[in-house]
Amino acid sequence: MKNYKLKIYAGVWIVFGMAFFALMNVSYSQEENAVLAKVGTSEITVEEFRDRYEFMPHLNYSNDDLNTVKKEFLYSLIAEKLWALEGAQRRFDTLESVKYSFESLRRLLIKDELYKTEVEPKIKISNDEINTGLQRVTLELFVKIISTEDSSEIFRISDQLLKGADFDSVLSTRKENNLQQTPVRIVYGSIEDENVEDLLFGMNPGSISLPIKSGEGWFIFKLVSENQNPGINLSSEHAKNLVKKTLQDRKVQQVGSAYLDSLIGGRRIEADKKIFFKIFDSMYDVLSTEYTSKLNDSLFNLILSEKQILKTINKVNLSELNSPFIKFEDGSASARDFLYYLYYQKFELNNLSEEHIKKTLSAAVRNYIEDEMLVREGIKRGLTNNREVMNGVSMWRDHYMSKLMMESFYDSAKISEDESSDYLDLKNNDTTSVEQKSVFKTQLELNKLQNILTEKTIEYAKKYSLQIYDQVIDNLELSELNTFTYKLIGFGGRIAAFPITIPMYEWYYLMQNEKTSLP
Repeated sequence: MKNYKLKIYAGVWIVFGMAFFALMNVSYSQEENAVLAKVGTSEITVEEFRDRYEFMPHLNYSNDDLNTVKKEFLYSLIAEKLWALEGAQRRFDTLESVKYSFESLRRLLIKDELYKTEVEPKIKISNDEINTGLQRVTLELFVKIISTEDSSEIFRISDQLLKGADFDSVLSTRKENNLQQTPVRIVYGSIEDENVEDLLFGMNPGSISLPIKSGEGWFIFKLVSENQNPGINLSSEHAKNLVKKTLQDRKVQQVGSAYLDSLIGGRRIEADKKIFFKIFDSMYDVLSTEYTSKLNDSLFNLILSEKQILKTINKVNLSELNSPFIKFEDGSASARDFLYYLYYQKFELNNLSEEHIKKTLSAAVRNYIEDEMLVREGIKRGLTNNREVMNGVSMWRDHYMSKLMMESFYDSAKISEDESSDYLDLKNNDTTSVEQKSVFKTQLELNKLQNILTEKTIEYAKKYSLQIYDQVIDNLELSELNTFTYKLIGFGGRIAAFPITIPMYEWYYLMQNEKTSLP
């Protein structure tokens, strides 16, 4: 079962203040739903603007004046909506990669909403648990470990120790001793298994434990020594926050695992092995071609890109790509569904050996089965129409559609070598080296692309109705923290919290100049 990531949401209310806060929430909700701009059929609300503005660094605007940046950010957001509208009219949303990637995103957000409903409310932490954690967080333990997957072997070793055998002598004959030239340091929260942690923090220096099972293995511990942890000050908030986070993570794991077990309920759900190996063959073909020199590099790390996923999809035979890959009680999922699921997953490889890729891909299939069970349960509960799900998909769709539309003009900005040379001659530029000419040519292409995008934005602004509510933006107060952040997805996973807004505001000033210069 995978580890579920921490998500904290405020939820402590005082009965006396409930009426007051309810009124405040209504007021806040009304403000967040206020409209800053209408772009064709789209609206930019205060909520979307605030989220996009406050969780993104503000670079490459005309100056540092906060009011100017705020307005230019709005013009940039409007530009994104205009390009998305044009992309929709040109049917970019019918492209397979667009449809499937947004379906994958939608399912990810449905899973997150199910987590908020089924797991989050059940996370309860008692004062006793916090106090126990505070007692342990100040300590660091140093232990030696004997481990094996063979239960009969571990009890035979334990019997020898109970009869007086020396722990260090027994350990010195075993392979795990090679990783323990110095005792292993253990601090609060560093061990996932709470039973093992309870055992270790209950031992006295010099004592040896009885065998304990954890995961797939058996362990015997010797507590060599314990010290005060120099990095923890019990009087600071850091210690208490660390304890709360550790307890929260563990509760999420326990409640999430129990809920997932209740859904799967002993069902045996497997992937079609033949199709699995077709996916593997295609993926390995893509990676081995791209990283030929890295195939035998045991230290090479890679996170699969969207482009590599698309290449893998294109290499799988069409009939096998669309055939049932995993059968669920309420329908099947295809290899295509699974591969697009990887779009929003961190598919990380530590090396490119065939064995490692197969193992990692197999783990991804197991995660997909678990996630798909959760998503299907969320769909049964009507979470497809949840406001957070619909708004999240809509926001990312606009961003992605605008990006695709802009990319369609990249070729129009290309400049030939002759054009670049002619421009240099015209300007009497004495640039001579190949490197200098290449840099200059690239800059010319960027300038040309910028001009094209600006002209097209003005064209779309005239094509689609546009209305900006200046009073709303003028009165809007915003935080200036501007920190890029990720959205942690319930039951595991993460995505960028919000799309990166590309600064595109020159079009607005040019269009305003056109209006004022008319007779």
